[in-house]
Amino acid sequence: MIAATPGTLIVGCSAASAMQVYVADCANRHGLPGIVYVAGRKKPTPSTKYAMTAGVDVRPVSPGYLTTVRARARAEALRIGGCVGWSESTAKEDTAAQCANIPDDVKRIVVPTGSGATLKGIVDGMKRLGRSVPILAVAVSGMYEDVDGVEAIHLTRDYDDEEAAILPDGSYLDPYYAAKALKFVRPGDCLWVSGRRSILAIKKITRTKIELLRKNPTLGRWRDSKCTTLLSGAQQRADNRSGAEPLLDGSANTCGHHIEGLG
Repeated sequence: MIAATPGTLIVGCSAASAMQVYVADCANRHGLPGIVYVAGRKKPTPSTKYAMTAGVDVRPVSPGYLTTVRARARAEALRIGGCVGWSESTAKEDTAAQCANIPDDVKRIVVPTGSGATLKGIVDGMKRLGRSVPILAVAVSGMYEDVDGVEAIHLTRDYDDEEAAILPDGSYLDPYYAAKALKFVRPGDCLWVSGRRSILAIKKITRTKIELLRKNPTLGRWRDSKCTTLLSGAQQRADNRSGAEPLLDGSANTCGHHIEGLG
C-alpha cells in the first residue's frame, strides 16, 4: 500500500486501538510522517503513549466519538493530499493468500475480529482452495457485522479491557484480540493471530499478569494430550513483503507453531 501511494500515514481511531501502534511503527520504518487522531483521554492509553514516544503527531479529539475522530482524520488527509491509501481489497487478498498455509488436519479456524476485514479474507481464501472448514469469529468490538456461514461469538466486555494470555513457549497474545479468543480454542483448532502490539503499548497491570503466567505455566491451563495449531497472520504477511505490520517486538515467526490443547 505504501509503495502504491507513498506519503503521510494518517489514522483516526479509538484510544485503545492498535492502529496507533501500527501507524507509528510503520512511519518510523519507512521514514514517513505519521498523524494519529485519537479519542481524547485525561490519561493516555498505552497505545497512545507508544505513538507519542515514537514521535508521530498525536492529536487528541474531544469529544472522542469515533465518528468525530475519523471525520477529523479524513478532513486532514484531504487537506494534506498524498496520504497513504488504505485498501481493504488489498488486505483481503493478502489474507486470502495465507490460507494456503493452514494445515490439512485443522478442524476449525478461530478468528478474533474487530471490523471483520481479516475474517472476510479467510472466508474467500478457503473458498478458493475448495476447503470447507468451520470458522468461528470472536468479535471483540461492536464494529463486527455477521458474515454468512460464519458462527460468531459477540463478546460483551468492553474492547478497552485487556486480557493476559501466553503460549507454552512464553510468548504473549495481543490482549485486545487473540488473548480474548484463546478461551474458545479447542483441540484441533487453528487460532488465527493477526498480530500484536508492542509490550510497551500494553497496560502495566497486564504486563505484570503476563510475567506471572510465564513464571507459573500451569496457570495457562495447558495440558499435554491434544494440540492445536497457531497461524500468525501478520508475521506471515511481513515475511511475504506485502507491507503489513510484523509482530512489533521482534518475535520469531510462529506460523505453523504447535501449542498444547486447553485443559
